[in-house]
This record gives sequence, structure tokens and C-alpha cells, in this order.
Amino acid sequence: MAITKQQKKTLIEQYVQDLTGSKNIVMVRQHAISVPLSTNIRKDVLTQEGKMNVVRKRLFVRALKEAGMEEIDLPQLDGSIFALYAHENEFGPLKAVNKYLKDFKRINKGQEVSFL
Repeated sequence: MAITKQQKKTLIEQYVQDLTGSKNIVMVRQHAISVPLSTNIRKDVLTQEGKMNVVRKRLFVRALKEAGMEEIDLPQLDGSIFALYAHENEFGPLKAVNKYLKDFKRINKGQEVSFL
């Protein structure tokens, strides 16, 4: 679904706010993750004082530039991407996602999460 120019500006502003207010930011590639499982991951990340956002890649790259952070080439971000923001504990959200990595390897139904 197409979004308006104003909605894009609002998303970029939100991304910049999240980027500048975080101690640690990690990009994660995901494939074939169900919505209920994604919701569980998001809840676990929240309990670790973090935030998880599925990002629009072009807008996120633009937000990185506006936030004064290291730029990422768009081809590096292939597939569906989400960002993990750590507010207090720098590695808490990573631990929450890492817990699910073991399950993905065990189940192996095409579900995949990999850190970029």
C-alpha cells in the first residue's frame, strides 16, 4: 500500500528519534516468521526495555543519514528487515531474539532470523 509524503516524513522522524534515543541498534533479517511469533518476540523485546520495528528500508536508510550515523547500502538490506533498539540494557533485546533462534533451528520450517 502506498503511503503519502507526510506519512513518510513522520516515519523518518520516528526512526531518527528511535535511533538517537538508543544505546544499541541492530538490524535483523527475518523470513517466514508468523504474526503470532513476531508478536511474542516483540513482547519479549519490550520486557528487556527495548523496541522492535519492522522498517521501510529506503526511509530507514534516509533516517540513518539524518541521525548522523553510519550509512548502509540498500542492497545489504535484502528481504524483510526489523530494527532492534536497546534503551537501557544494550544486549537485552538481542538476548530476547537469540532465544528464538534456537527454536528456529530446531523446528526448521523455513523460519529464519539472522543478524545483519
